[in-house]
Amino acid sequence: MSEFIRLDMHVHTLYSHDGVETPERLVERAREIGLDGLAITDHNTQDGIGEAMDAGRYQGLLIIPGVEVSCREGHVLLYGSGDFEVRAGMGVVEVLEVLRESYPGCIGAPAHPFDLHRSGMGWACLQHPFDAVETVNGHSPLPREVLLPLATRLGAGEVGGSDAHFLRGLGSGTTVVRSGSDMLGEISRSGRAEGGFDIKSLLLPRLKGRRETG
Repeated sequence: MSEFIRLDMHVHTLYSHDGVETPERLVERAREIGLDGLAITDHNTQDGIGEAMDAGRYQGLLIIPGVEVSCREGHVLLYGSGDFEVRAGMGVVEVLEVLRESYPGCIGAPAHPFDLHRSGMGWACLQHPFDAVETVNGHSPLPREVLLPLATRLGAGEVGGSDAHFLRGLGSGTTVVRSGSDMLGEISRSGRAEGGFDIKSLLLPRLKGRRETG
């Protein structure tokens, strides 16, 4: 494995209310397109984590357990555990307190923070001690450079993810990070997001996504 690895840090499976793909198929596709791993971040559930981890071991890919929490103030991504005790409707302060107190080594980041149509938190993120900021999201047309000042002011690393809900969008946004035992810590210190908006993934009908392999 090279010194740096490339991960898609925002991926939804059929266990999300708006996802269509099995965890196994998403892991297979990640390997096909050359990713080193991905984070499973279903909406308010971690029911697909076990299947994804099994598939990752079989395919030789790194799988990061995570979740996208629908907080009152906006969506928050948590990474590093398969049993986060959080739920939709919690406040960001409460979610981050749970993270700090019960899940050492895990990290949190605001999802698509400037996308107010999809529950982004905007500049209110500065009120909270986030470890990273999602500066690239495959479903958001905002370029990385617009989000960088937010990460800089927080002293946080970057997260990039596709926000894929079916195969076509996978890998449109990625996180480049130094490999090692403290990978989440490396993301919070120096993670770099790459990629950008993938309009094709938004135009495809969701049911077609089950059959999409290109």
